[in-house]
Amino acid sequence: MKLRYLLLLLTACDAVEDDLPGKLVRVEVISETDTCTPARFTGDAGVQFFGQRPDGGLVLTMSSQAQYGPTLDGGSLTGTGPSVPAAPVGPSGAPCFISLSDWQRTDEGLRLEQHYPGSDLCPSAGTAQMPKDACNSARRFVFTELADCPLRCVRFPAASDEIECKC
Repeated sequence: MKLRYLLLLLTACDAVEDDLPGKLVRVEVISETDTCTPARFTGDAGVQFFGQRPDGGLVLTMSSQAQYGPTLDGGSLTGTGPSVPAAPVGPSGAPCFISLSDWQRTDEGLRLEQHYPGSDLCPSAGTAQMPKDACNSARRFVFTELADCPLRCVRFPAASDEIECKC
């Protein structure tokens, strides 16, 4: 299965510099809590790039499937990033307050909390990654460091589900 990747800028506002130092890490996703149907992704998320910017922002490559989980029909997400507006509006015209990317740095990698209002309550939020019913999940992204790699050397080979470092 071919995975699509996105580059997550966590707590960062500026563009990512190509010479950002970082590491290739193997990522294991572990569920702490999950009330979503379908359940959010867990398991081996493959080899990814992780780096920390001088301003404290974090940079991580991650497949859309590994970040959001399966679609409502059980299929894989397509595209290279989330398609959720910043403040989707519910049927009553009130904003849907959702948190799809509440990332926290931990000693072992990252922790992600996600809060979904449900696609029925918030249809403009994007149904591909929105569970039908309101739910919450918390997952740990545990890193096993493999090698140093500057961001400019990260490659996404078409025939692989994992990234590689080639300058």
